Amino acid sequence: MVRADRPRDSLDRPADNPVWWGRCAIVMVWLALFFRCGGAALIALALDGSAASAARLDHALQLAGPRSPLSGFVHAAAALALLRWIYVTNRNAHALGSGLRLTPAGSVAWFFVPVASWFKPYQGLADVWRITMLPEAKAGVAAPRQLRWLWGLWLGYRCCETLALHMHRGGWVPPFVIGAFFEINVLAIVTGALFSLLATRVIARLSARQREALAALSDAVFPSNDFTA
Repeated sequence: MVRADRPRDSLDRPADNPVWWGRCAIVMVWLALFFRCGGAALIALALDGSAASAARLDHALQLAGPRSPLSGFVHAAAALALLRWIYVTNRNAHALGSGLRLTPAGSVAWFFVPVASWFKPYQGLADVWRITMLPEAKAGVAAPRQLRWLWGLWLGYRCCETLALHMHRGGWVPPFVIGAFFEINVLAIVTGALFSLLATRVIARLSARQREALAALSDAVFPSNDFTA
């Protein structure tokens, strides 16, 4: 967190810079989506109408299926980048104002709590948006539509991924659900693409605005501190 007793150039350090972490999150989100598209393409090539070549499908699933190690690594890296950005922006928001319902650690931890993960992280993100973008707004003000759409797309993507994982039990897909499995993968890609597009816009806008607000706060305390962004 950029505190009032720290010089403005500390914003250049990745630990405090929301723009730096925002860029990392955007890159990893798109990388995960491209990998998802590649995996779906491999699965599609292994399918022949409603039938499938067992050997080709098994190879495609091992390489890029929902339970493959490579798929797990790519998605975990994207999740870590997003969570780090959420943590940094929440921590910085506490320096800009008050009334946030979640702590920086809580804004990340709630993602791993069953049931609560569907709404608690959104509350934290909405508070960060309000403090950063609308500091004059009262606590509890409704979040912008694009933020609600972003969260809805995220939940939709989670549902698709969960269904795909359940269909891919034991490292293979039962023949009677192969068609549905492919359709779920396509739906996950469409939802993921829409999420990635909107996330890019929201992350870039929120990160840039927060950095400006933090710089202005630091300038108020250190008016003689020269700094070039």
